[in-house]
Amino acid sequence: MPQKIILDCDPGHDDAIAMLLAHGSPAIELLAVTTVAGNQTLEKVTRNALAVAQIAGIKAPIAAGCDRPLVRPSEIAPAIHGDSGMDGPVLPPPTRQLDPRHAVDLIIELIMAHPPGEITLVPTGALTNIALAVRKEPRIADRVREVVLMGGGYHTGNWSAVAEFNIKIDPEAAHIVFNTPWPLTMVGLDLTHQALATAEVQAGIAALATPPSPLRAGAVVVLWRDLPS
Repeated sequence: MPQKIILDCDPGHDDAIAMLLAHGSPAIELLAVTTVAGNQTLEKVTRNALAVAQIAGIKAPIAAGCDRPLVRPSEIAPAIHGDSGMDGPVLPPPTRQLDPRHAVDLIIELIMAHPPGEITLVPTGALTNIALAVRKEPRIADRVREVVLMGGGYHTGNWSAVAEFNIKIDPEAAHIVFNTPWPLTMVGLDLTHQALATAEVQAGIAALATPPSPLRAGAVVVLWRDLPS
């Protein structure tokens, strides 16, 4: 049976790839995409999510969430992902509708509507939405299958010598998520740097000749360019 997931993200080239991979994998049922401010403002990352979904034919609901960290000023990464949050690939103006619910409410509603142990939360940006969801409805902690997040690092950082961006921009939210009693797997910066977008990978994606392949190839080129040597 495909694993049901909610992808909480801030597209961003990397999270655009995550959306496409989650949608295309037969092992995953993408229940929803929720957005959070991070790589760029909430408005921009939500627009990017809608555009990627439109290109790829993703039918899952997309809901916008928190536009700032829990207690700190917003901090974005235009030097990495550009002014649009996805500079490079050409995105169409989104035509599909945004889900009217706040991302936090959508996350809670989906988890509470499914039997315990069915839904995995996959946050790949700041943990603000996830932290607020579990504080608003603590019962979801016993109902999610697990939380698998992209963030943190074992021995290196990308936003300071020791801090990784997703954790650094909202450490209070990270504190809540890491201290909630649910199964949690951290995929840190060290591991993401081992998944290399080599020239062969880029060529293989470009050769797919499917509607999302130019987007994937463009995003992968940007990711490859920005990886540390």
